[in-house]
Amino acid sequence: MSATPVMIEALHGISIVPFQKAVIILGACAALAIVIQYLTDYSRLQHFKGPWLARFSKVWMMKHTYLGDMHEAVAEVCENYGPLARIGPNDVVTNDADLRRRMSAIRSPYTKSEWYSGTQFDPGMNHVFSERDEVRHRDLRNRMSSGYSGLENPYLEESVDDRLEDLTNLVRAKYTSTDKVIKRVDFGRLAQYLTLDIITDMAFGEPAGFLSEDDDQFQYLEIMSQALPKFEWVSCLSWLNRLMQNPIVSRLVNPSPEDKHGVGYLMGIAKQMVARRFGSGKEVKQDMLGSYINHGLSQREAETEAVLNIMAGSDTTVAALRSIVLFIISNPQVYRKLQEELDTAASKHLLT
Repeated sequence: MSATPVMIEALHGISIVPFQKAVIILGACAALAIVIQYLTDYSRLQHFKGPWLARFSKVWMMKHTYLGDMHEAVAEVCENYGPLARIGPNDVVTNDADLRRRMSAIRSPYTKSEWYSGTQFDPGMNHVFSERDEVRHRDLRNRMSSGYSGLENPYLEESVDDRLEDLTNLVRAKYTSTDKVIKRVDFGRLAQYLTLDIITDMAFGEPAGFLSEDDDQFQYLEIMSQALPKFEWVSCLSWLNRLMQNPIVSRLVNPSPEDKHGVGYLMGIAKQMVARRFGSGKEVKQDMLGSYINHGLSQREAETEAVLNIMAGSDTTVAALRSIVLFIISNPQVYRKLQEELDTAASKHLLT
């Protein structure tokens, strides 16, 4: 009890900072920290030219992600500012093929940025494309290389030939015009079906049936139209991806194999396909999935890579196929030359 007057006396004369003043000071410190961070980011890449707004914030990237024209915007930036241009405080873009090859070369000093984490669809499990840990990424590539190269798939060429035959059979049955009836066909859609049937045949030993049914199996095209904008946003805003990896948030927003639509539905299909290769009575096939398992991928790793096979394996191929066909049919001279070569080969029974 006797200490109380002493404590009061010790506190006498000390001014207490009002709460409002403390808030102002903390706010000023936070603002100063943000300014310092922005200046640091700006100065670190200031020798790269680019849109003015991109020097200080990701608003430029967010704008074009929202508009859905990022591919056109970055192409224009490279055209206007050179092969290496700045599009964000910590982001540069290049259209230099030699630099791209150097960055992707074996033992390259370049490492993956957080952008790749935005392509992760299974919380807690990276696939070979999203994996940023160099040691694990190298290990995954080594175990999966035989599957991707087709070295352990004796039916690789047969799979492609059979699916091409499915395509020609479909065109003959439903989309062949006559003198009286003109039948139109969306070749872009059929090309997508072709590549999807080829990759599922190569990956799982049987096609998904896009061509045989002439239909969007398991709503793949619908799934991708929903998923790609989400991947673009979390790749653009790395903090958003980190937030989505929070266990509580993850359960609310991330896809699950139990989902009835979207990427989660696709994960569920892949999970069923992979489950057949494990446990008692397991199926053994000489395909991509079989190669992964033979080289030590776990069941969950195989499930994640199976989804990546479907999503990434077909889109890049169909983009090239569509572009080739577009350039051929829009150039009469090239089109006639190709038709002549095909007619000549057909007359000599050289077409397979």
